[in-house]
This record gives sequence, structure tokens and C-alpha cells, in this order.
Amino acid sequence: MGSATQADPAKQPLLVANAIDNRPALRFDGIDDRLVLAEDLFSSASIPLSVFAVYRSNDHQGHLFGTGAETAGEFTKTGFAVGLAASKPFVKARSISSGTWLLSPENVKQQGPQILGVNVTASGSSIRTGCTLTTDTTTPAPLDLGTTYIGGTHDGSESFAGDIAELLVYNRTLTTTEYNSVWNYLSEKYDIDTEEPVDIDNNGVFDDCDNDSVYLKAPEITVTLEQPDALKESSLASVIDAASPTVFDRHTTSSHVWAEGETIFYFDLQADYELNAIHFWNFNEENYDVDAIQFLFYDSSETLISQISVEPQIGFEDILAEDFAVDVDNVRYIRAILTGSNGQVEFQNIGFSGEREDISP
Repeated sequence: MGSATQADPAKQPLLVANAIDNRPALRFDGIDDRLVLAEDLFSSASIPLSVFAVYRSNDHQGHLFGTGAETAGEFTKTGFAVGLAASKPFVKARSISSGTWLLSPENVKQQGPQILGVNVTASGSSIRTGCTLTTDTTTPAPLDLGTTYIGGTHDGSESFAGDIAELLVYNRTLTTTEYNSVWNYLSEKYDIDTEEPVDIDNNGVFDDCDNDSVYLKAPEITVTLEQPDALKESSLASVIDAASPTVFDRHTTSSHVWAEGETIFYFDLQADYELNAIHFWNFNEENYDVDAIQFLFYDSSETLISQISVEPQIGFEDILAEDFAVDVDNVRYIRAILTGSNGQVEFQNIGFSGEREDISP
């Protein structure tokens, strides 16, 4: 792929000798570290393209590899790159309102080293992480920004925090055999355990670790407001209306949920679930966002069985969900207590994922 350089010593990533499985990696600080490639590998004329990355990160969002947006606030909207958004890997080949955008549902946090595999073609693109393969037929339309970066965009914004051990780029579409061969090579080299994605339960999700989990939203579940007496703006319907855990929920005065003071919602899942994830779309400004949430889980008799507290990240751009892993059985009701440091509570959506427990296999 040519040489990657950084003339400013303060912006050079650190070479760590035994970063991933006793192999070296570059450690990016998440502030301003980035490398510039001599060759632009992610031009609009470079499609089709196959990209692989081996990395480790607990970052919420950041640019891994490719061309970044030239305008602040358009990290996911323009250019041709792979990166992290809302703690999930993504690939973009976009020109603001058109082009390919694919987001993996798998979180990168606390999962050790990972492999990311991407195919971008005119007829269909895909992103694979772990045991999930996400596909789409949208025609790529990348904005040609002229320079390929590793670890950060042209001005250092959206910098990646974590280790990058290996990047591979192919200027063509790999066959399935070739793709799997590269994936297996990286898996063995860095001792990363992954399985080939398979739709084992015929639900349309290529996920061999599929656990029959379903995403819970309206109208399958309901929500009531316990505190305050009323929302300041929008309606309860906006709390649980996101179509899936990986969709954008753009902030508008009708789509958001805004209240003053400590805010308490009570959810009825309408059945008993083994809950495995909470999805939360926070507001994208510090002065109104949700700073902390306490979730309390109840069984069908409304007996408290478990609880967790989380501090969600600020949302960004056309807001994506941050996921919080949970493992609680027999959940029928959930109480969520939301607080903000300045007395304001504003967010876009709350959703849950779990496996229904009263259905026989």
C-alpha cells in the first residue's frame, strides 16, 4: 500500500512490540495521532475494494483507515473509509446524502483484538466482524477527498484510540474462497477465534452465534412516564420507536425526548425475556444529554431481580445507539432512571434485545 508517514513527532503513533498475541502494533492515542499514506487507496475510482484490519479498541468512535470528511460533524457522511461509530465498526463510501453505509451490530468494547473485513462493490457491499456479516446493495458514491489516512482524518479529528496490528487492501473484489483464506490467515496469525457467519435460525441474520435474540421496540413493548408529570417536548412514542439497534435516529424537535429533572420511565416487555442488551441513543450536546442511567429489572410479579448503572457517551451526528451488555433472566418490566448534570434530560431512543423465555424450542 506504499509508505505511511507522519512528520510531526507529537502525532506519531507508538510502536508497541507485543501488543496483540506477542506481535507488534501501532498504538494511536485518540487525540491527534495519524499517518498519511503516499498513495490514495480510497479514491472514488478505487471501487471495487476489499479491506481487512486487525485492531483492538475500547473507543466509542474513530477513523481507522481511509479518507475522512473535510467538514466537522460529517465523520460518517462523506469519504471512503472504515472506522468505529457508537462503539461499532462501519464502512462508508458516501457523498453526504448518497452512497454505501454499513454498520456492524457488534460492539468493539471489551472484546480484545478483532478482525474487520469489508467488500465494497458497485453491485453490493459487506462488512464482517466476529460472527456477523452485514450486507447491502446500495451503490457506493464516495466523495473523493484525495488522501488516505490511518488513525485519524485530515485534521486529526475523530482520532482512533487503540492498536492497529495489520491492514490489508485489495483493489478488486475477492472471491468467497479468497476472502475466507485472508480471514483465516489473520485469525491464525493473531490467535483470534472467529467463526464463519451462518444464518442458523433462518431469521435473515448471518450470525452463527445467534441466540434467538430479538430487538424489542414499539408496538411489541410499551412505556409509561413515572416522573416528571409530563415531558417538556415530544411524546412517549419517541422513546421506543427506533426501527433497529443500528439505525440513525436524527435529532429533531419531534423525534427527541426532552424532560427537566430526574426522569423515570417504566417499560413493559409484554412477556418474560432473557435480556442481553440495552440500546441507548443519547443527545449530541453536553448541556442537555443524559449523563447517567440506572436500569432496574423486574420479573412478572414486579419483584426487583437485578439492576445496573451506566454512563452513556454523547451521541454524534445523526445519532446511533450505544449498546450496553446485560445478562438477566425472567425480565418483564424495566424501570429506567435518567439524570443529567444540569437538570436536563434529552435523548433520542431506548431499546432492548433479548430472548423470549416462554417459547419452546
